[in-house]
This record gives sequence, structure tokens and C-alpha cells, in this order.
Amino acid sequence: MRCGLLSIDSTMRSNATVGPPLECLFYRNDSLDGFQHYIKLEENHPYLTRIRQTWDESIRSAFQQLPSLTEVFEAD
Repeated sequence: MRCGLLSIDSTMRSNATVGPPLECLFYRNDSLDGFQHYIKLEENHPYLTRIRQTWDESIRSAFQQLPSLTEVFEAD
């Protein structure tokens, strides 16, 4: 579910026609007899804010750790 929330968050940032609230139903494996949990996440929901901030910080950190292009230019 976290991956799905990150994906829809990216979509919301790039497409103004997509936005909150996000409504999620959770089912047990192999069962559609009724959902186990339901959540409705508004734009400022603490979990959505936290997952967005954590993802942003992590992606920036990963970018900073990428090898520099200097190596490529020095090889020429």
C-alpha cells in the first residue's frame, strides 16, 4: 500500500486533476467478503505528510550519493 500511496502522490504533484481525498480499502488475502480497514486521507493527513516528507528526503539523499560526472570527463 505504501508504494501505491507514493505513486498516487507523484501523480497528484504532476497532474492537477488528481487529488485528495485518497480513499483506501484493505482486504484480507483471498477474501472479498468485506474489507478489514478503510482509511480516507485528506491533503494534510499526518500519515500522508510523513510518507511524502520521508520519500522526498530519501530521494534527495540517494541523488547526492550518485557518482559524480567528473569521473566521466576526466577519462577523456
